Amino acid sequence: MFFVLFFLVLLFPRADCHFFLLKELEAPPGSLTLAQLGHLSCSDPGTQKAYKTIAEKMRLATIFPSSPPILWNRGYLLKKWEQFHREKPILIAGAQEIQIRPSAVTVSRDEFRALVEEEILKSLPQDLDYKIQIRDFPSKIDLPGDQYRIEFLTDRISRGHLRVKFFHEDRLLKQFFLNFKVLTRQGVFKTTTPLMRGESLDPKRLRIEEEFISIQERPLSTSKFLEIPEMKVKRNLPAGTIVKARDVEFKTIVKIRQRLKGILKNGSLRIDMQVISLRNGKKGDSIEVQSLDTKKKFQAIVIDSRTVKLIL
Repeated sequence: MFFVLFFLVLLFPRADCHFFLLKELEAPPGSLTLAQLGHLSCSDPGTQKAYKTIAEKMRLATIFPSSPPILWNRGYLLKKWEQFHREKPILIAGAQEIQIRPSAVTVSRDEFRALVEEEILKSLPQDLDYKIQIRDFPSKIDLPGDQYRIEFLTDRISRGHLRVKFFHEDRLLKQFFLNFKVLTRQGVFKTTTPLMRGESLDPKRLRIEEEFISIQERPLSTSKFLEIPEMKVKRNLPAGTIVKARDVEFKTIVKIRQRLKGILKNGSLRIDMQVISLRNGKKGDSIEVQSLDTKKKFQAIVIDSRTVKLIL
């Protein structure tokens, strides 16, 4: 014990430099030196300069963005100093130990959402009013300092999928797989009463409203208002339902062996002829018909219950 006290008495008067250790530190990714861990104070300016150079060059560890917290005490740091600079005594004071964590910034939910929505909107026509619905959006993102870059993988954006990667010096830190829907404001038909499968579509049981609806859902276009009596419902629709194109179909308006007027157009030339249908058809269907006079067969598009357009 006497020997230890004697040693300290001899050492401390020679320690003209003190290093005051911080209690905690957020360090940027990269090399971590002693100089970053506290404050150096020397009585002599020349000695201060020399010790400062040593502290700045004394690399203790490498910090990565994903590094766990480090806890070092004063005794450990003193040993590291004496390992290479025993001839230059120093007294380490301040906190008993220091906790070191990689420095980080937080990208807020709103900030990240704005970046994602901006990227999605780049791929869409610019003359429409959009809303973006993203499922399971992350609450916040912690990143190392501000030294990061974002990469958007947009190859599947048309299907409602976006991959986002965060990098630090080409090292992948985080990535997110986002699923989303793009909604546009459109005029749509809404049912005012329940409609049952097989029922005729009645304009009196529909109303037109503007709604935000997914661009992938294809509502029944309001431009087809005059054609509604020619349609029927393919599935049960509760009241208040937006009618989609897949929910309805045209009724069969042409029966097999039915006489029809066939119209054949070739430039400015138009020929009308009597034909007979060889199968049933709905409006817009392509069916086979046969000329009553020549018995020649044609493909034809059903225009209405009495007329088809012949295709050469």
